[in-house]
Amino acid sequence: MSDNLYSESWHIVSELKVSLLNSIDIHKQYYRGKTWYVLNDKYSSKFFKVTPEAYKFLSKLTIEKSVEEIWHEYIKLFPDIAPTQDEIVNLLSQLHGNDLLYFKHRADSENMFKRVVENKNKEIKGKLASFLFIKIPLWNPNDWLERIKPFIEIFFTKPLLIIWIILFINTLKLIAENFESFSDQTYGVLAPSNIVFLYISLVILKVFHELGHVMMVKKFGGNVTTIGIMFIIFTPLPYMDASSSWAFKNKYQRALVGAAGMMVELFIAFICAIIWVNTGEGAINSIAFNIMIIGSISSLVFNGNPLLKFDSYFILSDLLEIPNLYQNSRDQCYFWAKKYLFNLTNITSPSNSNKESFWLALYAIASLIYKFMVAILIAIFIADQWFLLGLLVISISVFIWIIKPIYSFIKYLLKDNELRGKRFNAIAISLSFLLFIITAIGFTPIKDSIRASGIVQPNSLVNIYSFSDGLVTDIYIDNVKKVKKGDLILKLENKSLDFEIEQTKAMIIETEALKLKASQTNIANLKPIEKRLILLDEKLKFLNEKKENLLVKAPKDGLFVADNIEKLRNRLIKRREYIGKIIDNDKSQFIAVVPQEKSSELFNSELFDSEIKLIGIPSKTIDVETLVVIPHQQNILPSAVLGFRGGGDIAVLESDEKGLKSKESFFKVIAQIKNDKENPLLYENRSGVLRIETTPKTVFTQSIRFIRQLLQKRYQI
Repeated sequence: MSDNLYSESWHIVSELKVSLLNSIDIHKQYYRGKTWYVLNDKYSSKFFKVTPEAYKFLSKLTIEKSVEEIWHEYIKLFPDIAPTQDEIVNLLSQLHGNDLLYFKHRADSENMFKRVVENKNKEIKGKLASFLFIKIPLWNPNDWLERIKPFIEIFFTKPLLIIWIILFINTLKLIAENFESFSDQTYGVLAPSNIVFLYISLVILKVFHELGHVMMVKKFGGNVTTIGIMFIIFTPLPYMDASSSWAFKNKYQRALVGAAGMMVELFIAFICAIIWVNTGEGAINSIAFNIMIIGSISSLVFNGNPLLKFDSYFILSDLLEIPNLYQNSRDQCYFWAKKYLFNLTNITSPSNSNKESFWLALYAIASLIYKFMVAILIAIFIADQWFLLGLLVISISVFIWIIKPIYSFIKYLLKDNELRGKRFNAIAISLSFLLFIITAIGFTPIKDSIRASGIVQPNSLVNIYSFSDGLVTDIYIDNVKKVKKGDLILKLENKSLDFEIEQTKAMIIETEALKLKASQTNIANLKPIEKRLILLDEKLKFLNEKKENLLVKAPKDGLFVADNIEKLRNRLIKRREYIGKIIDNDKSQFIAVVPQEKSSELFNSELFDSEIKLIGIPSKTIDVETLVVIPHQQNILPSAVLGFRGGGDIAVLESDEKGLKSKESFFKVIAQIKNDKENPLLYENRSGVLRIETTPKTVFTQSIRFIRQLLQKRYQI
């Protein structure tokens, strides 16, 4: 409670004669050992939570006396806990904004509540700002829920929870056993041919998700009065109002209401996993797979994230017993700023301890960053579909996240009564902080760099193939061993070749005997015999070369690599069959690709130190010995791993089955690196990122460049 007992706004409410509506039920709740009272209008299903001190004052309200009369009486009865005039004005304004007050003279009261008018204007602005999230109520399902209550009592029981756990374990097993199919089908989730199945699956799941919430509410005795449609980014989805759970005294019941939607979604996802595994390609298989994906991954990413005001947020709020967690966390940051920057003393912390204040502030910062990221991603997603609408969403986001807070802060500095006597100091500190931010962002250069994805390849590589058919009888070199040119790698045996050689030799001897006889008896036959002898000599030479090729030798110095070399032993291999390769033992090269939107920095800035981080070895930084920029545009990637199809970030042509032809040309950068002495193959064919440090630039300059690159890459602007 503030030390300022009186308020300049007291005239707004002092003459009012008001009371709580007769339709309001009161529920006592306990949060962290503290008592709270929940006001519930059973006709409108609106809820409002107040402290015991505020409730004690509200219980004194009557239309027979004015607010000022009741306040003075309250001060006499309870001088230690009496609320200030500001607190009463705020309390009555909030209750009026929730339509929980009854006025003796309703018409006169409207003109007196200026703060309520402001709250209404804020509400309208809020709805305008959240035009991407619209709710339309359609039906009151309470009677229907009463009729199915026996089913609800059966469904949400411990035996079903055990079945849920068994299905969960079974689903993990099914995905592990069919991971290759699961991975392949996941890549096509956002394909145009799957969008219809995706949306049907989403609607089905969200219907059961909301049913899970309201059935759990009904199980614990609450009422559900609204079912309708909400539009999220113009996508219609069902919603149901489960707000009556706020009146439950048991925090675990409230948490179960929040978790019921996810539990039902996951239960359906587990069933669909079984259907997916046991069906072939078709509509049923596709819908089952989509429901499995949405009901598990997306359900946990969004509804399972307490940083967004979805299910997990309310679960966390209930379990921590911190009502209105998001607002309290923001108020904690405001409290610290007011206390330590503006040196205000007549303010109250929203936390009960230093530990709680730390976690509240941490939650405020984390949720703010996460919501900002989500807002940007949604804006980009919409702009990808409808560019002008995306610009509108971005404009609204800039207004909500930047312009509006700045306006509210300036208004607070110039007009708020809280700063009386400290206003000049607060303005001076704020201007100093603003000057610091401008200097840091606009005038202080910081490190800048170009990041380019790439892949490690050996400087030189020679593939080794067999030159003859044969049976592998001896292997002389193990996998990953140094070799010199001419070293014997393996030996083949070909008995048919040996037989053919002996046969050819015998034919040569026979032909030479015929030649000798012809020279003595029939000289006319001598010439054809000589031609035959020449052919047999050439054949023998060819066969001997084939026999010599049965000895596979190293064509150069280097490191011999053949993962399956031992599997070749006693195996018949064909001519031109791959055996292994010889690579450079000491050095490799990292070939990186720089897209066009980043090329200006590559050629117009001074390049400094470079380093490489490889996927799979995040803790190791690889130094670059030399860096060569190829100044010619190219469109054939050094590896398909760098393209979209291989999981990279370079767009490739859909018509290219190999995934090597990029949609836009790029520039190639070759960085020379030393191989790991202990494990020369540690880097081979690994993809990673090359970071090239360039001329330092301000945050403002780098931000403008990022926006320009984004517009150029995604929207060709």
